[in-house]
Amino acid sequence: MRVSDRNELVFNEPEGLEPAEVPGDAALPEGRKQLFMSRPIVDARQLPVETFQRIAADYKTRHGIDIRFNGGEDNPLIEQAQREWIAARREVLTGPRAYVEVAVKAFNRMNANECLAYQAEMGDCLFGIPEGVVQREKAEDFIARIKASARWKSIFNQVVSESLAALPAEARRIGLDISATARSIIALMPEASRSPIGFLRPYGHFVFDGINQGYGHIASYIIHGHYVLAPAENEDDLIIGELMTASVKFAKPNFSHMLLNPQVEVCAQSDLTSCGSLAVSQQKELLKNNAQQLHNDCLIISNSERQPPLRYPRPDFFLPSAQSLRYSQSTLFIKVARAFVAGDGPIAEVDHKGQTYRLRTLMGLQQEGADLTMVDGRQADLADFRRRWLDNMDQVATPKRDAMQSGPEEQDRNLYLAYVVFRHSRRIPAVHN
Repeated sequence: MRVSDRNELVFNEPEGLEPAEVPGDAALPEGRKQLFMSRPIVDARQLPVETFQRIAADYKTRHGIDIRFNGGEDNPLIEQAQREWIAARREVLTGPRAYVEVAVKAFNRMNANECLAYQAEMGDCLFGIPEGVVQREKAEDFIARIKASARWKSIFNQVVSESLAALPAEARRIGLDISATARSIIALMPEASRSPIGFLRPYGHFVFDGINQGYGHIASYIIHGHYVLAPAENEDDLIIGELMTASVKFAKPNFSHMLLNPQVEVCAQSDLTSCGSLAVSQQKELLKNNAQQLHNDCLIISNSERQPPLRYPRPDFFLPSAQSLRYSQSTLFIKVARAFVAGDGPIAEVDHKGQTYRLRTLMGLQQEGADLTMVDGRQADLADFRRRWLDNMDQVATPKRDAMQSGPEEQDRNLYLAYVVFRHSRRIPAVHN
């Protein structure tokens, strides 16, 4: 995933703090905030998909917010993906290379004496000891040796049998790939035309590998009639391409494209682990109260590129509500977003940690002929919108973030989202593998 203004640290979980009554962004009691901020900084704690699935279910019960992971539990494309995964794994585990496939698992099963004997007999076929990975070029020799040894064959056959039996349970971890994600979003659009739907897609180390359980990045979308919106930045270019090929309009808050000098990447998330809390918190903010903020405090900007029409259309620009932006870890991101709206001329400047950033502005885009509409298609009253957006930023979002600033901006980090992660972890504990 893309990050900027990098910060990979959050505060440790303070002892003695009671769980928050409601996960997310309820009022932060002063005592808890101060105790949280007084604790030493440690590596960020990542929470699993199951935690956020349960938080989303809690939001639905308490607030009527519809947030669905991978399109929902009854998504037939999830079931199809899991069936296909089981079939592919079963073919491997019943095929001629099954022993190679389970070599690491079998090695980890062995006791100390077995490990020594196994390494003595098979070591020249392996690398990564003690992991026991089989060298590709030695695979055939390895398989032949296992088959020739009653001792190793018995162990490996048992592991293969157990692996086959575990496939249905393991398949529940499988989520949507790129194409299935796009098809799931499109399938939900008729329903979303009546009420917007939050869509969260978790994926593993690679954007192609969707997951439904465990740990990974969580990409966030909101489906609203004929539009799909991204409240935050995701590595979603392939999904965008499939949606726009199907004539689905897409918009995302790509403030990096608005920067003129220096041209850097700027986004809300700064660490590598807080995406789940950022995603569900932003979606809660935008969708609560019958999606009041989504309808009244967000903007879609079309035709904002300074170039001839492209062969392949680019996404529109989505300006989220100021209240939802307060979850940003990056202070530069907040400054850029505010200057984008506040600037009265075509170009605005932002000073951050000794660097001056020049960027295009909302006013400038309108003067260049960009179309400014509300999410529901209404033409935007730019003067009224800017006034209300800036009031919400200056009177709501910024004071809340300032209350969680641990020290001078040049030296310390804003801990607003870190505290939300802490609240999520305390309210619904992490699920262990």
